[in-house]
Amino acid sequence: MSSISGGGNYMSDGAIMEWLATQQDRLYGDLRDSMSSAEKRAEFTDELNDIKTALHETNRGPSYDFSHVDQQMQAFLEKYGSDPEFTELVEGLKPMIDRVHGDTQARLTNAADVAASQREMDAFVARGGDPNGDSVQRLEPLPDPKGRQVVRPYDLVPKPTLVGTLPQQIYTKDDFETWDATMGGKLDVVGKNDQLTMIHIQQLKATIDQGSQFGSQFIASSDKTSSSIINNIA
Repeated sequence: MSSISGGGNYMSDGAIMEWLATQQDRLYGDLRDSMSSAEKRAEFTDELNDIKTALHETNRGPSYDFSHVDQQMQAFLEKYGSDPEFTELVEGLKPMIDRVHGDTQARLTNAADVAASQREMDAFVARGGDPNGDSVQRLEPLPDPKGRQVVRPYDLVPKPTLVGTLPQQIYTKDDFETWDATMGGKLDVVGKNDQLTMIHIQQLKATIDQGSQFGSQFIASSDKTSSSIINNIA
């Protein structure tokens, strides 16, 4: 402890209280950070549990459309992937997230191809083509709004090829056993970290309370000493 007010180690009451206030402020900052971390871990847990539930529900059908689950996963990855507190946890979930994302994107691309080929077939049929006929057919002329013929009489037009039906995106029991075990492991880690944080918060709160009590006692003692000196002088 450095000396105060010119030689000696005397510290005024004000200097001691100032030091105590600085320590209290530091402890409150640590407490706030610990509470914020606990809140983030609670959000992490809730969102990962939501993803787990959505995966199971979607895999039961009937649509097997994982696009909404993929969106949840990508938002989860963006939110926690770059957070130092969660980076390692998210890395362990990446294989599952990447697989669902890749399968979903492939299904969406296939869906677009199926829809485009169906539109081509519908237009072919609208001009007189037979969807069950030969690969090349003669079509009747189809005038446009300005009276021009879009297809000349008896033109030979190739019949469009329909893309196959949209495959279902379904995952196996083994997939889910692996994913559930992975997510469960990450949730266990978060839970253990949360327990340690709660212990740390309790310790911080106890230290803060002790500091406040010391400050009150110190002020009371100082006031009592000052009163005694004044009374003796008087």
